[in-house]
Amino acid sequence: MEVSFLPFTLDSVNGCMFSGSEKIPLRPKSFAILRYLVEHPHRLVTNEELLSAIWPNTKVVKAALKVSIMDIRKALGDVASEPKYIQTEGKKGYRFVAPISLRLPEKSGSDSLIHFVGRQAELEQLRGFVELANSGKRQVVFVTGEPGIGKTTVIEAVIKNLPAFDGFVTAQGQCIEQYGAGEAYMPILDTLERLCEGESGEHAAGLLRRYAPSWLVNLPEVASPEERAELERRSVGITPERRLREITGFLEAMAREKTVLLVLEDLHWLDPSSLALISFLARRPQAARLLLIGTYREGEVENLHHPLKAVKEELELHNYCRHMPLKLLSREAVGDYLRARFETPLVSDELAAAVYKRSEGSPLIMVNVTDYLVAQETVIQQNGSVDLSGVIDEATVPPTIRQFTERQMEQMALQEQV
Repeated sequence: MEVSFLPFTLDSVNGCMFSGSEKIPLRPKSFAILRYLVEHPHRLVTNEELLSAIWPNTKVVKAALKVSIMDIRKALGDVASEPKYIQTEGKKGYRFVAPISLRLPEKSGSDSLIHFVGRQAELEQLRGFVELANSGKRQVVFVTGEPGIGKTTVIEAVIKNLPAFDGFVTAQGQCIEQYGAGEAYMPILDTLERLCEGESGEHAAGLLRRYAPSWLVNLPEVASPEERAELERRSVGITPERRLREITGFLEAMAREKTVLLVLEDLHWLDPSSLALISFLARRPQAARLLLIGTYREGEVENLHHPLKAVKEELELHNYCRHMPLKLLSREAVGDYLRARFETPLVSDELAAAVYKRSEGSPLIMVNVTDYLVAQETVIQQNGSVDLSGVIDEATVPPTIRQFTERQMEQMALQEQV
C-alpha cells in the first residue's frame, strides 16, 4: 500500500518513506506513528489512542510520543506553529491535515481507493495470513460479504504488494453458476490453467505430469491431444480419492519451492468435488507454504443451503481455517474516501451524508453514487473545497445501481421460492 501526501510517499508494506526517489530515514516507532496518523486522516487521534496502538501492553510516558512527533516533523520539514502535515490539538493529541492520495502500484483511478478506505484492519489481517503461509504454516481463509462489499479488491491489494516477500506464485480460479450437475473441479481447473501460463508455466506443467497426470486430461491448453488421449486411457477407473491425492501432491510440491497463493472466487457456486478438495487441503497436518483464499456471499450460501456453510463451520471449529467477514463502510470511511478522491480535507458534511445515505456503506455503490453526482454536476469544487451544488432529490440513485439492486431483490425472491 502506498499513501502520497506531496511531496512524500509512505510505503506501509516495506516501512519506508520517500520524497521522490530519495528515501527519508525514520525510526521504526516514528514511522509507525506517522502511518497510524495517515491511516486516520483529518480526525483527532488522542495521545492515549496512539500510545495504545504503537506500544500495546506497554507503559510508556507521553514524552516518548512527543519525541517521535518531533522526529516526524523534522523528516517532513513541518513546523508545529504552522503545520502542513501534523497539527497538535492542545494536550489532547494530533491530527494529520495534509491531503492524501491512496493507491496501488501501477493502478490509478477512484476505484483503487476502495482497497484502503475503512479496510486497514482487514489488509493487515490478510498480510498476517500471507506471512504465516510464507513461514510454512498452511492457511485456508474465507473472505465473505455481499456483492460490492470489496472482497476481491481487498485481496488484490495484498497480492499487488507480494514483491515485499520472496518466492511467491499466485493463481486465481473462478466459480460460475452451473445449472444441473455442472462440471467437477471447475475453479480448480481454472487455477491450474493459470499456473501453467507465463514464464513458470512449463515448470508447473512438468510438476503436474509428475504428481497429478490424470488432471492433464482436462487441460487442453497444457497437454497435446495425443498426450491427453494416452492419459485418458491410463486414467480409466481412477477414483475421486486418487484425484484428490494427486492434486494435493502437486500443490504441496509447488509449495516446497515457492509460497503458493490460490484465490478461488464466488464459492457460493462451488461444486462438491472442489469443496472436498478445500476441506482435504485444510485438514492436512503437514507443513506447507500454501495459502488458499476463498470468497463467497454468505447470504447466497444460506439461501441455497450450500454445504460450504457446514464444511466451513467444521473447519473453523477445529482451527483449520480462518473467516474474515467484510462489513459495510462507516460514515467516517465514506468521508475518508471523498477526501482522498478529491485530494482535499475540505469535503462538506452534506456531500458525505448524501453519498453514505445512498450507498449505505457499500464500496461499489459509494463509488458509483459519487461518479453519478459528479457527472450530473451536482458536486462543485471551488477554493479547495468540495460540496453539493444544492439540495438533491432523496431518490437520486444512479440507474446502474437501481438495476443492480433490483436484480438482487429478484434473486432473493427466487431463492425464497426454492
